[in-house]
Amino acid sequence: MSQRATSFIINCGPSMQGKLPGHDQTAFQEGMEIIMDSVGEKILANRKTDKMNVIFSGTKDTDNELNDENPEQYQHVTTVGAIDQPNIRLLRHLVNQTSDMSGTKADIMDALILAIHILVKNFGHLRYSKQIVLITDAADYIDWRDVDTVLNMLQTQDIKLVVIGVGFDADGVIKNEKESVEQEANQKEWKNLAQGVNGAQIYGLQEAYESALGMKAKEVKPTTSFRGCLSIGDTINHTDRSVAISVHMYPYMMEAKAPAAQKWSTLSNLAQSDGSSTSDLPPLSHAVSMIRKYVVKNSDTTDQQSHTDTAKDGDTPMDDGYPGMRDNKSNEVDANVLEKVYPFGKTLVKITADEEAYLKQSTSPGMWVYGFLSKSAVPRNYFLSRVYLVMGDPANKHATNLAIGALARALYEKDAVALVRFVRRNNAEPEMGILSPFIDVDVNLLQFCQIPFAEDVRQYTFNSLDKITTKSGKVIEENHPLLPTQEMKESMATFVKMMQLNTDNEDHYTPEDTFNPQIWRYNTAIKSRALNEAAPVPKVHPRLEQDMTVLPKLEEKCADQVKKMASLFNIKKVEDQEPKKRRYGADSSAESAANTNERAPIEQVMAGGTDGQDPKRTRSQETLDQATKKVEQLTIGTTDPVKDFNAMLNNEEDLVTAAVTQMTELILRLATTSFGDQHYNRIITCLKACREASAKENEAGLFNKCMYQLKQLINPSKPTSPRLELWHLLQKESISLISKDEADDDEVAQVTKEDADKFLNNVEEDSQPARMQSGNSDENDEMSAEDLLAMME
Repeated sequence: MSQRATSFIINCGPSMQGKLPGHDQTAFQEGMEIIMDSVGEKILANRKTDKMNVIFSGTKDTDNELNDENPEQYQHVTTVGAIDQPNIRLLRHLVNQTSDMSGTKADIMDALILAIHILVKNFGHLRYSKQIVLITDAADYIDWRDVDTVLNMLQTQDIKLVVIGVGFDADGVIKNEKESVEQEANQKEWKNLAQGVNGAQIYGLQEAYESALGMKAKEVKPTTSFRGCLSIGDTINHTDRSVAISVHMYPYMMEAKAPAAQKWSTLSNLAQSDGSSTSDLPPLSHAVSMIRKYVVKNSDTTDQQSHTDTAKDGDTPMDDGYPGMRDNKSNEVDANVLEKVYPFGKTLVKITADEEAYLKQSTSPGMWVYGFLSKSAVPRNYFLSRVYLVMGDPANKHATNLAIGALARALYEKDAVALVRFVRRNNAEPEMGILSPFIDVDVNLLQFCQIPFAEDVRQYTFNSLDKITTKSGKVIEENHPLLPTQEMKESMATFVKMMQLNTDNEDHYTPEDTFNPQIWRYNTAIKSRALNEAAPVPKVHPRLEQDMTVLPKLEEKCADQVKKMASLFNIKKVEDQEPKKRRYGADSSAESAANTNERAPIEQVMAGGTDGQDPKRTRSQETLDQATKKVEQLTIGTTDPVKDFNAMLNNEEDLVTAAVTQMTELILRLATTSFGDQHYNRIITCLKACREASAKENEAGLFNKCMYQLKQLINPSKPTSPRLELWHLLQKESISLISKDEADDDEVAQVTKEDADKFLNNVEEDSQPARMQSGNSDENDEMSAEDLLAMME
């Protein structure tokens, strides 16, 4: 129950100041640790409906409301504040309590009656879960004459009692051999009282103390995430042959998050220390709030195109200090008048609010069964979301739980699941999910988990790990450097078998006992810093360290097998490479330092030349270098290759050959590195642009050479070729060789239209003809040189 009221009672009399054997703290200090741990957990949970207070029995002074009414009774009992939601002030007050506050013996039964009175007075008429936690050693005198009245009040008000006794065990038996007669009598009375109260428990102080120091998961309030109907059949048009079950759905598995931080400012402290704050203005707090504003961005004067329909980096609304923003406040735009735009490539498409509302699907909440599937038909990797429990509506518990239980049992017996369509609330996006049975002792419920649509599935293809397919289509399954041998397989199977966790009949991993290190350290650090701003960051709990390391017995057991596998798989440590030292200037090495005397004098350098060099020739060389560098900067990239290609063609320099060469190289590279059909459309676009330019600029030979290389890469004669789809695209777009009818180029003078058609339609691998090969024979080179010399003469 989320609404809870707890009253803690601790005996702080002289008998509680002794230390138990093997303990460093007194019984009172350990009892206070138990209370403070509970207070810290409640503060972290920050639930308004979780109330508590603390009552001390055996204090020097007296401060409680029953003593105010009866001054002669309920003495030496002190109440720490009213019963309310715990806060840091209560925790600090408890931390400052020491053994000096104990002064006399007191009847702890008075404190128990006071706690019952406070709970009944504040929560007797409310639906709160009421509980009293009493910590004592049962050594002082207790008046048991009113025990029947106390028992009756605990029973009628449904107040649970938890007794934590010094030296007690779970049965309420005191283990101290030197116990007095009074202690023995008190122990029996506490045991009898606990037996008469429904849900009462008795713990030993040591057991409770170890539990308080241990790790605990945060209690989560059960909150319904869906209330509606589970429909089987058409409940609107065919009510006579359909079923609608009223159900509630609760989260069952949900990822826990570390505490979220808030923004904090010390500006108020600085203002107060500087004396800048005035009495007329309210004092500043540490809390801050974010103010967002939208400012129209300046148009880029260097770009002639309008930016109103183009999405570019840096168009995000920012503060006035952002570059490109005008300082004029008149350019601020009200958030209420902004429109939504959606990217379509680099173009932004505006959709108004009315149009968006029209496009949005109108839905109503509910869960509809589409059909039933075998459990094996839904792979484990299809589970998308957290897991929910589906149970009957508590308002009609008997009928709805009976129907849900029958459906769960039927699915369990048939080893099946139900495919459902689920809508959480009005006009919410529909989800697809499955209902599977959740069967436990006297529990027959359903589990819901979301499954993906087609757009949610990521289908990736990877190379096989047990076979290799060569380019020729040959399949290799053994005797290959990239394939494991039979000995490797057997060694790995042995290692997996040796690392099994369930061989010793012990649960080495259960989610209920495995805690998140980040959440635990955050919570512990927050509690420590709340009490002491200079507290260090807590160390990792030994239990968490144990969960983050391999079990020592398994590590020792597998040590020899790991060494054997390291040798078998030839595992070697990769040493970190030291970064290379960068050298700056001519004096960065001893060699350059030795050649310092060979440098030109400063007068020659200032004159613009060196020994044996003409200053004018040096400037000409510099001009040539700059032009060469400018040409090198014109390259074809993968972002927009056609645009870069056209830019090189239109350059004032003659870069046609370089442009075609770079484009053909890019096409082959895209075809080689394409992940599936990722780059196919871009390849087709590049081929069209390159073919048109090559035919016009007499570079058909380079293009045809690229086509032969591309066909060899695709290998269309092989039905299982991974690039066969690209070849089909080439056939569809009729992209083939450039014939002599299309280009006036000597390199394609013998390529006819029939040759181009045969190249595209014949899937057999073609070898590049001699007339298309790059480079000629030495004899032809010599003849060309002789002819050229003859012409020069």
